[in-house]
Amino acid sequence: MTNYEIITDGALNVNPSFVDPSDFRMIPMVVSMDDEDFLIGEDTPSDVISAFYRDIRDSVATTSQISLSIYEAYFQRFLNEGRDVLYLSLSGGISATYTQALLAKKSLLNQYPGRSVVCIDTKNCGPAGAFLVKRAVSNRARGLSLQENEQDLLNYLERVVFTGLITNLDHLRRSGRASGGMALLGSALNIKPILLMNDDGDLIVSDKARGTKQAAKRLVQTLQGSMDPDETTVLLSHGDDEKLALTVKETILEKTPATDVYVDVLTPVVSAHIGQGALGMSFIQKIAH
Repeated sequence: MTNYEIITDGALNVNPSFVDPSDFRMIPMVVSMDDEDFLIGEDTPSDVISAFYRDIRDSVATTSQISLSIYEAYFQRFLNEGRDVLYLSLSGGISATYTQALLAKKSLLNQYPGRSVVCIDTKNCGPAGAFLVKRAVSNRARGLSLQENEQDLLNYLERVVFTGLITNLDHLRRSGRASGGMALLGSALNIKPILLMNDDGDLIVSDKARGTKQAAKRLVQTLQGSMDPDETTVLLSHGDDEKLALTVKETILEKTPATDVYVDVLTPVVSAHIGQGALGMSFIQKIAH
């Protein structure tokens, strides 16, 4: 049976040039800043995204997890239409959204015996989500059942890498994610933290570089050493710095086996935490032997 809906959430970047938006659904997430709420989902207008990035330069933003009631309403919509649900969640290592989705699943399956709701913790965020959504959509198109798709995705997600860099340490200071002294010293030394989503789905600082140019070079070196030569797509998502993303794209195409590099704007759900000017990168790594 391939009669199931594929759903993700607003914390995962799904570039419409990479995955057809009509093939999946996205549950919106709320980003709050200066007494204003930004609803981030599949239909978020570009002017809302622009307003978020304009305001976050001098402000602090917070995000809200998707509530149990919203999950229930969203999943129930498709169950009522006779379709099962495959949900790809923001990493459970950085948000409780996945836990809320499991609670919604338990509640709904008591109301809809014999039906299926599959919730997968992607252990990822940002552009990494697009690889998983595309895989899910492709699997469904090839005729994989909901359960077969689930098993394939659980294996595949272990190969999806999310890394990136932070350029704005002052944002970390304002949001309390770095002390004033650390941010001041880091800014004085032009330190740029390099991020990595680890195997547990936690977003960690894996390295540091002096300057954005060197940090971007480290990202390219990561690709050179880890990318599967048979999986030559790279996804870049920038925090309102398209020039940086396009420069990195050019370097990737020149110095790595990558043949396709997609660029889009990083979801505000992620940028609320790592700041304006950040850059996220995702790719498929080599199979470990």
